[in-house]
Amino acid sequence: MPIVVSFGGGVDSTALLAYLYYAGERPDLILMSDTGAEMPHTLAFVANHVQPWLAAIGWPPVEITRWVRQTGAWIPLDDNCLNQNSLPSKAYGLSGCTSKYKQQPLDKYVRQWAQLHGHALPTITRMVGYDANEGRRVQNLVYRQEVGGWVWRAPLHDAGVSREGCKELIRAIGLPVPLKSSCYMCPLLRQGEIIEVRERYPELMAKALAIEDNALATTIQDPVLRKKGLGLRTKKTWRAVLAEYDALRGGHPLSSVEALDSEPDDEMPCACTD
Repeated sequence: MPIVVSFGGGVDSTALLAYLYYAGERPDLILMSDTGAEMPHTLAFVANHVQPWLAAIGWPPVEITRWVRQTGAWIPLDDNCLNQNSLPSKAYGLSGCTSKYKQQPLDKYVRQWAQLHGHALPTITRMVGYDANEGRRVQNLVYRQEVGGWVWRAPLHDAGVSREGCKELIRAIGLPVPLKSSCYMCPLLRQGEIIEVRERYPELMAKALAIEDNALATTIQDPVLRKKGLGLRTKKTWRAVLAEYDALRGGHPLSSVEALDSEPDDEMPCACTD
């Protein structure tokens, strides 16, 4: 059965590739969906570390797909939010950004790839990097298998590989452990992660704040949502998070304990593929 790996450029999906390498299971397709708002460090990790490693072991490269409109236009998720004066759908308690910008492009690409190579959909195995602690997400694969027409597997979960075990697998193949992957303006970022985005990528934080400001000024009337803005997890707007941090720290840099790569990352954002 052809193996298709859903890849997100983070810890779990990179560990999945390492696991398959040691298990002797070579993927036929490794597929990543780019929202246009990915963290720059994720794209750099894929280009500078994952792709060279795949080439060295004779595996196919990571293929990039995107959500394209019927007109053929591709509008990145952050630009779409600015154009619509809206927040990412997760801020409203929905998951449209995930389904539209992640799941739909992956599913469409797999269908087209299967047709091109003469594979019947039920014979395709799609693999995701859910680790041993993500039983709820693995259960959701049952529904996705019924509506998708392919077989889903979560090898890391089935083998009982923990988050720390994932990191050990990545180190074992000679790659650095990547930082957490997500959109830079994901409403599920934690307080320390929000601050770290500003520290690492001030131009992206300026755009995230513009998204929040535009939505609050034009389209959002609900008082609860107005209080939270982009801060679904923090329960306060990102501007409030940054203002409180600046008042507390006086603008000093983050300590290593508060850095993005040391934030607890056992809970992945909005079902996106890490």
